[in-house]
Amino acid sequence: MPFNLLLLPLVGGYFLLQRLLFTASWFWRLSGNRLIIHSVLPGLFCGALAHSVVLFLTSQYPGVKLVWSAIMPPYPYLATSLLALAIGRFLPDFLNFLLIRKYGQDYFLDLAVRKGGTFLERFIHEALKQTKLVSLTLRSGKVYIGYVQTVAFGLRQNPETNPDPFLALLSVYSGYRHNETKRLLITTDYSGVFDEEDESGESKWDLDEFLLNIPFSEITLSSFFDLNAYLTFQETSEPDESEDE
Repeated sequence: MPFNLLLLPLVGGYFLLQRLLFTASWFWRLSGNRLIIHSVLPGLFCGALAHSVVLFLTSQYPGVKLVWSAIMPPYPYLATSLLALAIGRFLPDFLNFLLIRKYGQDYFLDLAVRKGGTFLERFIHEALKQTKLVSLTLRSGKVYIGYVQTVAFGLRQNPETNPDPFLALLSVYSGYRHNETKRLLITTDYSGVFDEEDESGESKWDLDEFLLNIPFSEITLSSFFDLNAYLTFQETSEPDESEDE
């Protein structure tokens, strides 16, 4: 097989790993030569499967070879290479359909985060599943406490090709960490606003107005938040004089 035609099965292997649910999460985090190296074996699989299909069709239906020869350039193994590319592109879609029907979409999101996610991604995903209050400290020193509503995980750590992953947080409290002591100081409580109702008994506020889109790159500290523990700590600890300035 000419070398240039070997590129098509290799691209097919790339598509196979890129699109298959079992492999997409970790494969998108690769870059450079590692992408090529990991695409070789799937590419060989696509090429071998395509070659088997071509041999079967030409042996069972000789007319197929004649028609192909009449309409396509006379390059050896061109049909095998093109079919390998098509297999790598479309086979994952068929397999994903079967896998989602069997396991469900959430299973693969959990798998992707558990196997290929960063510590922060795993933490945020767990907070979303358990609907727990989280405290997020940003680079600016601001602190937002609330419930994670949605998460857009970054599949590939390359800002030129994929935007920074971010989360949507329903803010319940906000504040900041003191520059010197790093002590958490809550300055705003939104929780009472959520309970306000109009005359019809519906909430007076659209909760979407309190959603904050926070890029993962801005988060410097994350943890679950327990209000009772925070209040107890505030009562038992002595405030630094500089915090009152």
